[in-house]
Amino acid sequence: MADIDLFKQVNDSAGHECGDRLLQTAAALFLRECRDTDYVCRWGGEEFMFLFIDTDLAKASVIAERIRAAFESVSYECAGTERRTISIGLTQSGPDVPVDRLIKRADDLLYEAKRTGRNRVVARG
Repeated sequence: MADIDLFKQVNDSAGHECGDRLLQTAAALFLRECRDTDYVCRWGGEEFMFLFIDTDLAKASVIAERIRAAFESVSYECAGTERRTISIGLTQSGPDVPVDRLIKRADDLLYEAKRTGRNRVVARG
């Protein structure tokens, strides 16, 4: 699960049209950085959910870090000169893990990423 850091500041300072463009750019970037077997969806607000199929946590961490770095490297002109970043919470599923528990774990890790400084991937199985 990924969340655009300080997204509310973009809407408040540059307007919702700019926020919408940032979300569209982010979605395109996420799709470009993921593999053909991966899934990306907007989860709500400025959050996105990723599903890395048949991928262990170590490999998923590499992909998530690539996504984080790519997002940070893009210029979001309407949002000003401040660097835009994302925080990511990453966990691994198993055959007996209920989806709601998996989402809750990813969400908890996402908030840990935010609490510990933003612009990072926090991964735990």
